[in-house]
Amino acid sequence: MKVYYTRDNVQNIDGFDRHAYPESIVRVTAGAGSDALLYLMKEKTVLIDCGMAYCADLLTENISEVLGTARTLDAIFITHSHYDHIGALSEVKRVWPKAIVYGSFYAEYTLKRKSTFEGILHMSNVAAQEYTGENLAEPLDMSRIQVEQILQDGACVKFGTDAIYGLETPGHTNCCMSFYLESEKVLILSESTGMVRGPKCTTTCVLKDFAQAKQSVERCRNFLAEYFVFPHYGIIPKRLADSVFETIVQDMEEKETMVTELYQQGVSTDRILDIYVKKYWKQLDSADVPFEAFRMNSGWEVKAILKTLKEVPAS
Repeated sequence: MKVYYTRDNVQNIDGFDRHAYPESIVRVTAGAGSDALLYLMKEKTVLIDCGMAYCADLLTENISEVLGTARTLDAIFITHSHYDHIGALSEVKRVWPKAIVYGSFYAEYTLKRKSTFEGILHMSNVAAQEYTGENLAEPLDMSRIQVEQILQDGACVKFGTDAIYGLETPGHTNCCMSFYLESEKVLILSESTGMVRGPKCTTTCVLKDFAQAKQSVERCRNFLAEYFVFPHYGIIPKRLADSVFETIVQDMEEKETMVTELYQQGVSTDRILDIYVKKYWKQLDSADVPFEAFRMNSGWEVKAILKTLKEVPAS
């Protein structure tokens, strides 16, 4: 597989190879950002997430290499509407225009907004500069970055004898959705349920609602899956995933406690954000996330916590 950029600072947990997917799931990731996974079913082929726009040309090359002449791309499932997960969708849809894009109702709504496209385009160029030193070679076509088939919570899409279920898992965004591959007993998680960097490092990015994110974690943790695919990491068996889910909730609670204590001390929002960024901008993140994106996301996380505090009436 061809890649523009390979992250080498993520470690396996207890020696389990994070890229040891079932034979039917092929990692076609072409650079930093979310993994792009090609699911080869008996009758159809599905791509789950696309990664960033700057490496879209290599992504389509990787997909074509796996498909060969016997297959085509039938569908694309998106976990949510952020640039690092769907930036390459414009190019993928150009190459395979008949592939149907599936996502949540809120993703469909969000991707129709001009401000969403402007954000995707801006951050896609930021990432391109970060990893290639140049802006995007080709402009994005927002008409090709759209949800074409809405998946309701719990809905099942049949592909012959195989099936994919959609689970709404909000918290990171309102549009987050996880996907259960029934035949493989694999649950591909959205970012609401946290990210893994190694055995001693998990992190979360809750931009909308911490309570919802915790509910999403518990829903996925108790699901019937035997394997879990964490965004920006890879696959983990259930026997290892339980402890990962625990540390993810702990990370959320640590962030809530820190921001709450600073707020109660009368620290300004800007100062809280500075402290937050300094604490959580780790080396393990810096090789994978542009600092502008990290600080922007941190701002949304702080706001999400402060919002709940300001809604609590004074005693």
